Amino acid sequence: METASALEDVAYLDKIDKIARIIQSTTLGKPCIEIGVLEDVNISFKNHMATPAAFSNSFLGGKEISLNSECDFHTLVIAMGHELRHVEQHFFLGYRRNNFSLEDAIKLERLLEADASAFASGLAWELYSKTGKNEYLLAMEKIGDGDIQQAFNNAACSSSNKIFDEPAPFIEAFNAWFQNPVRVESYDRFCTDSYTEVEDSVLGLIFEKHALGLTTDLLKDIGCLSKNNNYLNDNGLLDKIFEDPDFLAARVHESPRDIAIPFR
Repeated sequence: METASALEDVAYLDKIDKIARIIQSTTLGKPCIEIGVLEDVNISFKNHMATPAAFSNSFLGGKEISLNSECDFHTLVIAMGHELRHVEQHFFLGYRRNNFSLEDAIKLERLLEADASAFASGLAWELYSKTGKNEYLLAMEKIGDGDIQQAFNNAACSSSNKIFDEPAPFIEAFNAWFQNPVRVESYDRFCTDSYTEVEDSVLGLIFEKHALGLTTDLLKDIGCLSKNNNYLNDNGLLDKIFEDPDFLAARVHESPRDIAIPFR
């Protein structure tokens, strides 16, 4: 006879499988699932999480996505899509934040989070368009990225091109991420705290700082939607970002504050 705990584990595994299959059924999500399998990412449910989902990449634990057991199904689909985008980013980038200066690490964190949120809004839009379920769009609101989803929706509705990897909505969603100062500051602080914690530990001896710092060449694969389709690089947006002194102006926060962030 199976214990209640064992039955719960089976139910969680079944839910993870259903979420993965839904993401894999989409134009945007299929490559992320394939990379997740290639990278041997462990996915599990956890209780008492402060966020809907989280991605970690540790030396000992490997790559792991944690899902909040208290979130509803549709929110978990979009949240897992967001975290799988981070897996894809790490796969292409090949660097950790501590390979850069703290200032560049903060800039990198912003770029990766903005891209992951833009991707999640695109995933939500595709699933809504294919199923008619408004819950996928509302999931971004529950996550705290409703403004990003709205920016995507507005651009997608006004576009005559109805393919799901059309760059224009992703550009609008990406830009919208930076328009919320509380969001930006919360991630800046999280990055600063995480970076400092590693630097102050024995792990700080492992990381060799990249000689050239953060460059557009290193980030050339960030923003990829499909083969030969990159909404950041193909449209010159990444170059413009690096040329704008205010767009990625990093602030090093000296003291942490209790500001909730939607993802980690």
